[in-house]
Amino acid sequence: RVQPGYDPQRGVALPTTETHLGHILRALALRGRGDGLGAREAFRPIADANSAATKLFAAEMLGADPFMPQRRAQDLRRRLYEEAAALDPQSVVAALALVQAQQGEQEQFAALRAVVERFPNLAPVQLAWAGALRQRGQQSEAEAVIRHVAELLPAECGPVRALRGLI
Repeated sequence: RVQPGYDPQRGVALPTTETHLGHILRALALRGRGDGLGAREAFRPIADANSAATKLFAAEMLGADPFMPQRRAQDLRRRLYEEAAALDPQSVVAALALVQAQQGEQEQFAALRAVVERFPNLAPVQLAWAGALRQRGQQSEAEAVIRHVAELLPAECGPVRALRGLI
């Protein structure tokens, strides 16, 4: 049965933009439909909001802008991640995004090490660190990190899969 607001040619009706969340949902829906320009315009009214979440979303929206040169988008994305991390120092998402925005492999590794030191008991951070260690050929260190995560979360599947991946 078709719900009200659903058009078979366009899908679900776009959300209204009466709230910040409405702007974000509308931008996500438009980006999902392949309308990068429409997504950018839907997000524009709240782009200057001074919150870590808005900065992180703005950074992600840069990839949908068809008129933004790639190098400029990378620089803006890195700046937005830095601002988000400054606004919310406890944001793991901002910290990991900032790691990914680093230019070189050495810089990414050093930045990830700093994030691991800040969040030593978060399994996704530790597993990312183990993956980085494995890529550098440091198998025994990676195994020690994964075993630490398995001790933290004995009932979780992620550490078990990571340990099996070492075999």
